[in-house]
Amino acid sequence: MKINKINIKIFLIVAFLYVFTGKSKAQLDPLYTQYMFNTLAVNPAYAGSHKFLSLNYINRRRWVGFDGAPKTNTINGHALVNKKMGVGGNLFLHKQGPVEQFSVSGCYAYQLKLNEKNILSLGLQGGFDKYLFNMADLSYITSIDEAYNNVPEDETLFNFGFGVYIFAKNYYFGVSIPRIIENEYKTNDVVNSEKKQVRHYYIMYGRLFKIDTNFALKPSTFVRITRAHRPVLDLNLAAIIHKRFSIGFLYRTNSTLGGILQYQINNKIKVAYSYDMSLKELRKYNDGAHEILLSYDFNFQKKKIFNPRFF
Repeated sequence: MKINKINIKIFLIVAFLYVFTGKSKAQLDPLYTQYMFNTLAVNPAYAGSHKFLSLNYINRRRWVGFDGAPKTNTINGHALVNKKMGVGGNLFLHKQGPVEQFSVSGCYAYQLKLNEKNILSLGLQGGFDKYLFNMADLSYITSIDEAYNNVPEDETLFNFGFGVYIFAKNYYFGVSIPRIIENEYKTNDVVNSEKKQVRHYYIMYGRLFKIDTNFALKPSTFVRITRAHRPVLDLNLAAIIHKRFSIGFLYRTNSTLGGILQYQINNKIKVAYSYDMSLKELRKYNDGAHEILLSYDFNFQKKKIFNPRFF
């Protein structure tokens, strides 16, 4: 329908200008629904929390049905290299309209055993974000606005961050700042202080409650805090059946509802799918957000993995 296409174009243009012109003053990080399975993307202290090499692939598509809607692909992995140190890395590709972001980061974590059950992990990460602004991808309805002239063609920004992660077999708690430096973008080699990467603060918590041998409940929460936007809180509750299948429900305080399905094929392979949708007016013009996760755990030491991991 024409009215839908018009609304879509208007929404994408407004979103683009909001994020990448002086009216926004900040670049927000993508928000994942399956944060509990993709923790390394937001907290470097998570590296080495498993006793084996763990690899994840995450594909997220938001505002399905929009031309130029956000698409995010993430690959990350981490491993415990000895009893105290963990290493890992993230590859990230995000495209939204004419804007592409490619990010690479390496993670290092040092673990301290608090007691027989609890481990404290301190993590650092460093890397870069490369932004490409393909203005030729836009279809102009009217003459070019001056706002587009203030967008650089490409930009590479270096950054570093840190995190804290406390975990045991039945719970986890983490605090992190993945990017500490609020880099400013340049326009024609001139720094524009109104356009910058904004610092994000993340807080996460989850716990496993075993009801019986074949059933467990796993509530979790995830908080994103940034001065560019009001805090966003995720509340999630998952039911785990026979340690293989789980179904979960999500509520996000920006008026979003979602669901998560996960299946542990065996002790090494896990697949998951999530869907979330806005409860606001925007839901009339798109089909929500879809997120797919594939995880594989390598066991090079040939030791038996007794139970699938829950965090």
